[in-house]
Amino acid sequence: MKTKQTVTSNLKNEYYFMQLKPSQSLFLRLLKVLLIIVSLHTVKSSAAQDSTLKALQETELKIEQIRLQESQLLQRLEALKLQNLRTDLKLYGLPELAPQDELVEHSAMTILYSEKHEQAAWVAHMILPDIASGMVGRTNDFRPDSLVKTGSSVEQDYFLKDTLSDGTIKYDGFGYDRGHLAPSADFRWSLKALSESYLYSNMSPQKPDFNRDSWARLEDLMRAYVQEHQTPLYVVTGPILRDGLPVIERSRNQVSIPFYYYKLAWDKENGKCIAFLMPNRQCESPLESYAVSIDSVESITGFNFFPKLDEALEASKDVKPWQSAREQGDVAPFT
Repeated sequence: MKTKQTVTSNLKNEYYFMQLKPSQSLFLRLLKVLLIIVSLHTVKSSAAQDSTLKALQETELKIEQIRLQESQLLQRLEALKLQNLRTDLKLYGLPELAPQDELVEHSAMTILYSEKHEQAAWVAHMILPDIASGMVGRTNDFRPDSLVKTGSSVEQDYFLKDTLSDGTIKYDGFGYDRGHLAPSADFRWSLKALSESYLYSNMSPQKPDFNRDSWARLEDLMRAYVQEHQTPLYVVTGPILRDGLPVIERSRNQVSIPFYYYKLAWDKENGKCIAFLMPNRQCESPLESYAVSIDSVESITGFNFFPKLDEALEASKDVKPWQSAREQGDVAPFT
C-alpha cells in the first residue's frame, strides 16, 4: 500500500514531466522506468537475501540441536558400555576373592587394595576394541581414591613440590614414577574411565626406565592384539607384594617398592591366555622373554586369577599368538 507521501511525490514528478520538452520528457521517462526496474530488482534481491538469511539461521539452529542430541546420545552410549563392561568383568575378569577382601569398584576397573603396602594388590579391567576409535588423551588428573576406606596413597608419596616466589613450581622427586597398573590408554574411548585411571589406588612406584620403556611396550602389545583381532581382553595387573619390601622412605605413607610386576590377559572369545612377569628395572631382553604361565603367577601370589578359565589354558605360556606376524619371527631366549 502506497503512503500519502509516496503519492504526493509521484504527482509532483508527473507535473515535472509535463513541463519538459518532448525529447527531454522521453529521456527522463525512460530514466524513470529504468529506476523503477532497478528499485523493484533491489526489493526482490533484498527479499531473497532475507529469505536466505532466515534459512541459514534455521539450518544452523538445527545443526546445534543435532549436535546436542549427538552429545547426549554419545554420553548415554558410553554409560551403557561402562555398565556392560562392569557386568562382564564381574562375571569373568575378577580373581577369586577371600572372605575378608573388600573391592574398590570404579567405572571400568576393579581394585583389591593393600593398605599394608599402600597400593593395589591387583587391578582388573578390560581392553575393548573401542580403543581403535577412542580419541581421549591423557588427563593427568592424579588424585587420591576416595573409595579406598583406609585412604589411598597420595601425591606426597611420590614427590614434593613447592611454589617459589616467582610463581614457578619446584619438584623434589623420590626417584620413582607413578606407574599405572591399568594404563590410561586402555580407556581412551571413555573420558570418565580414563580419568579414573589416574587415581592413586591405580599407581605403583616404578623405576622410570621400566615404566616409560619396558612396561609401556607390554601395554602396547596388549592394545595391538585387541586392535588386530578385534576382541576384548580381560586383564589383571599387579605388583608382587610380600613382607620385607623396601619402602620409599620420604613418602608420607611409606609406600612399598615392588621388585616385580605381572600382567595377565585372557582372550575368552578365542580361548587364549598369557602372563608376563617383569622386574622393576630396565628390561633389556625382548618382551617374549618375560612370558610365563598364569599358573606360575598364581603360585607366586596365591591368587586364583580367572576362576572360569580352563585349567589347561592356565598352563600355557606360548607368546606367539599374542605377537604380530613380524614379531613372531624374532623371539630371543631369556638368559
